[in-house]
Amino acid sequence: MPKETFNNLPIEKQNVIFNACIKEFSTYPFSQASINQIIKNAGISRGSFYQYFEDKWDAYGMMMGRIAQEKMSLLPPPSLKNHFFDVMEQFFHNTMEWIKLKPDYFQIGVLIDYDYDELIVKLKEATKVRLMFLEDMIRADQSHKLIDPTVNPSDLVDMITEVSKSALLKAYRSSDFEEMEKIFLTRLHIIKKGVQVHV
Repeated sequence: MPKETFNNLPIEKQNVIFNACIKEFSTYPFSQASINQIIKNAGISRGSFYQYFEDKWDAYGMMMGRIAQEKMSLLPPPSLKNHFFDVMEQFFHNTMEWIKLKPDYFQIGVLIDYDYDELIVKLKEATKVRLMFLEDMIRADQSHKLIDPTVNPSDLVDMITEVSKSALLKAYRSSDFEEMEKIFLTRLHIIKKGVQVHV
C-alpha cells in the first residue's frame, strides 16, 4: 500500500504517478521494471518516490489495486436473478469493451502470466481467492438444479477463466473483438451443455 504522503497528494499528481506506473509495468514485467523509469515518466525525484512508496512492489500494488477495483466494477450488479453462466457472458462482454478503452491495463495482466517473481506468484494466488465468490454463485445454481451438483465449483471457475483468458488474449492481439466474443460464447455453451449426446 502507498504511504499516507501519496494519499495526501492532489488527485492530479496521484494520476501522473499512476500513469507512469502503467507505462512502465505494461512495457516490462514486474521483475524487469525500473523504478528509475517510473521516476522519469512521473517527473519526480527518487526521494519523492520513496516518500510515497516503500519500494517498487508498493508502487505496483497501488497500481494493481486501482486496476482491480475498476475491473470488478465491470461485473453485472448483484441480483438474485443472476445465474453463473449469464454473469460470465456479461462479464466477458464488459471486459472486452474495457480492453478496447484500456489496452495497457490488459497488457499488464498478460505480462503477469510470464513473470515468476515470488511476489507476482503470491499476487496470482490472492487473485484466485478473490474469485471465490464465483464458486458461491455456482453453488447457488447447483442448489437450484441449474448446474450439476457433482461438478466441483473450483474446477468450473478454472475452466471458464482459462477459456476467457485465451479468447481475450486473441482479441487483444488481433483486435477482432467481435469474432473472439463469438468464439468465447461458443466455448462457454459447450461447457454449459456438455458434448455427450444423451439418449
